[in-house]
Amino acid sequence: MVSAMRSDQTRRTWPVAPVYATIGLAVALLAVTVIGLGVALRVGPWAEEPLPVFWPVPSFSLTDQLGRPFGSSDLSGRAALLSFVYTNCPDTCPLLTANMAQVQNKLRAQGLLGSQVQLVSITVDPRRDTPSVLAEYAGRYQADPDAWRFLSGEPEAIYQVLWGFKLNTVEVARAFEGADVVPHSSRFAVVDPSGQVRAQPAGEETSADEIVSMLKRVLS
Repeated sequence: MVSAMRSDQTRRTWPVAPVYATIGLAVALLAVTVIGLGVALRVGPWAEEPLPVFWPVPSFSLTDQLGRPFGSSDLSGRAALLSFVYTNCPDTCPLLTANMAQVQNKLRAQGLLGSQVQLVSITVDPRRDTPSVLAEYAGRYQADPDAWRFLSGEPEAIYQVLWGFKLNTVEVARAFEGADVVPHSSRFAVVDPSGQVRAQPAGEETSADEIVSMLKRVLS
């Protein structure tokens, strides 16, 4: 009897209250972590805020590499990526156009090329870069003739386009008309479906993946 009573008296039970308190603290910490992660994803370094709105695309009407008319109104309803190059350029332009070709391939793989994103390359040397010259140049980069237009036109029309995109002045463009080396910007122009310029990334320094990401951001 005595031994049985001692066994009952020395029996231990789990501390119920402290266990519940520990579980409650763990749940609270988990909730705080989840909320904090959600805030970080919205406002932290992972967040992608909308690209700024710069200015509207200038009005233009030019001719593509197949002799077809193409103007600013043809961009309506789609995002667009524009570059400004010339076929005799010895350094920067081949890099820009090769990068554009990579963008073309990535957009095609994602089902965005042509249907949702238009690619455009405008010559800064319109007297020499006729449609036939641009067609040969486009062929080197396997450019889709509908989804990637190479545009030329009257010099003054081209100069006004460059000025409208804030990439050159009309005076500088006129002064270097016909020169062996034509000064021009190496920046792309990212345009949203409403016709607003939203970014001007450095064409030879920005990866094709980054450019595609910008285009998808202006589509969303």
